[in-house]
Amino acid sequence: MPSSRDYAQTNLQLYEQMVAAGFQVEDIQIVKQAYVLAQKIFSAKFRGSGRPFLAHLVGTASILVKYDASIKVIVLGLLHSAYAFGDFGSGIGGITAPKRWFLVAELGRDNEAMIHAYALYRVRPETYARVLQQSASIDEMEQDMLIAHLANTLEDALLDNYIYSGPKKRKRCESKLPEAIAMAKAIQNPELADELSRCLQQHKEVTAHQGDDASYTVVPQSYRLGLYPFLVKLKRFLQQLVSRKNSNILHLFIGRKKNV
Repeated sequence: MPSSRDYAQTNLQLYEQMVAAGFQVEDIQIVKQAYVLAQKIFSAKFRGSGRPFLAHLVGTASILVKYDASIKVIVLGLLHSAYAFGDFGSGIGGITAPKRWFLVAELGRDNEAMIHAYALYRVRPETYARVLQQSASIDEMEQDMLIAHLANTLEDALLDNYIYSGPKKRKRCESKLPEAIAMAKAIQNPELADELSRCLQQHKEVTAHQGDDASYTVVPQSYRLGLYPFLVKLKRFLQQLVSRKNSNILHLFIGRKKNV
């Protein structure tokens, strides 16, 4: 049965998978950079099952590696939810100009353009019909969006991810699978279609556990208590005093004697 154990769940597992798949060092370095960015905006985020959001992102990227996606699509897999669920510190959801500037500065304009396009991409009934009827005429950008969408759908549908999700999340997952299977076949990826089909079948055979439907944020206690920002400011203040060497109290505090 397909489960998350079949795919990378950590950054190191993902890098090793890419090495085994023959990716160049430069490509892996790009993915490392994307992972570091994902850490910044998803470190406190969790899926409804309680699973770290980073594990979902790595799992999606791992699926894309398995199905021979390009490096730009693997990066998209790692950050496909950036605009929807990433914490950029503003408290504002969705796409904003400052968020776009931040991603451009971190990853470059081309990678941000992919993430932005994915955030706007919707698989509606008309999209589904067009893919089935005109799959040969789909341009490269939409092919990239589709394979990323299918990888995300599969990652959600893997057995352990599915059974520990909330009832509404499971229902949405089940409703997406028939269309996802048909689209995978239409874009000539029968192996992916087969794995999606096996997920759909196993959902009928398992007993689900109770989970939450929505992703959520867990704020570390140091932030919750307001200690971390204070400690960062204190550290900077002490560093400034050390550099200026103008405080007898500071030198006593750090166990040094001031030369006279």
